[in-house]
Amino acid sequence: MAAASDDAPFPDVSEGRLAFGDPLRPSIEEHVDHRAGATAAMTPTGYLHPEDSDVLKAAVHQVLKLEDPHAFFSAPVHVAWLRDDAVEQLIAWLKVVPNPKAVMLGGKMAPLAGFSQAVDNLKRLPAVAPRAALLRADLAAFWALAHGAAFIAFDATSSVRHIVPPGRAAKRSPSGPNSPSVLLPELMDFFLGETLAKRFAAGLAPVCRCATCDGRVLDTLVSNHWQVPAAAHDAAVLMEWLRSTDAVEPAGRARVVATALPVSGGPL
Repeated sequence: MAAASDDAPFPDVSEGRLAFGDPLRPSIEEHVDHRAGATAAMTPTGYLHPEDSDVLKAAVHQVLKLEDPHAFFSAPVHVAWLRDDAVEQLIAWLKVVPNPKAVMLGGKMAPLAGFSQAVDNLKRLPAVAPRAALLRADLAAFWALAHGAAFIAFDATSSVRHIVPPGRAAKRSPSGPNSPSVLLPELMDFFLGETLAKRFAAGLAPVCRCATCDGRVLDTLVSNHWQVPAAAHDAAVLMEWLRSTDAVEPAGRARVVATALPVSGGPL
């Protein structure tokens, strides 16, 4: 993802293939037509660095000029936008957009852990910005749904659970690519399969009764090549939690978008 700027809140990443250099309208029209069959598409908004309100303003104004009800305004923001001294600007500009809007969080590893005010201010978005959604926010997406988010998306793979800021490489576990992230239902958090295997080496590991594992112990999900993929386990646990929770009404459960693909600037 490229960074947004005052002159280009929707960066042209087509390498000069766009006739008029305007990626916003072609991006929406490419997906919302008879060929693609999508009913809505997200704007290809560039990454919004901390407190860069002029860039957010420019993006909002272009979406308003578009006057297309099929355009969902995406706001890929650095988590610093959720600080007390910046969140009011974010909320104000989101409220200006009548279309549905999707906030996506960027930062290191677990972005919400970066600022003490982030969680409380994130909770305000669905309440004060109508039709606001939360994507790419790890398990906080489900928490946002319970607090009134229009819809959410959650990915079963860690590589697209949040946005990596432009120019920075995604941080990976020192254990390497073969140790998958495993969702531990009792703690509702992710742990490396290798970590679970070590922690339960001298005791009984938790037994998972999800539809995918069907009684297997979780410390066996050590390798990405295991017969039960960790991503399948994670998805099954999340959907069972979603079906059983009292925090989300049945109508709200239908607003979950389960995806294994990046969700910026594309069809919904």
